[in-house]
Amino acid sequence: PAGVHRAASPAAAYIDARGAGTPCAVFTHQMKLQEAALRTYELSPAGPAELRIDDAVHVIAKPAGAFLGKGTLFRVPLAAGPHRFTVRSCATAGGVNGFYLLAR
Repeated sequence: PAGVHRAASPAAAYIDARGAGTPCAVFTHQMKLQEAALRTYELSPAGPAELRIDDAVHVIAKPAGAFLGKGTLFRVPLAAGPHRFTVRSCATAGGVNGFYLLAR
């Protein structure tokens, strides 16, 4: 996908993508689970965003102003082993680009 690729963590606070130099930026996070788990996350982007887990589209999130509690909540069953979270975040018309991805 187009954009800048950077590392991000679902445990991190706000991910600011304004310095990407492109309308959309791509962030990835690798994690390894010791055992299978059902996890709940919130994706709260400033502008439109897409989350892929292990290369499959899992969430297409509408702009939420990057406000926690106003984002898209979702549950995902994850098997034991490695997983890759990839967020493609695009700027708003005003140029704000960033998101929260939080485990709930």
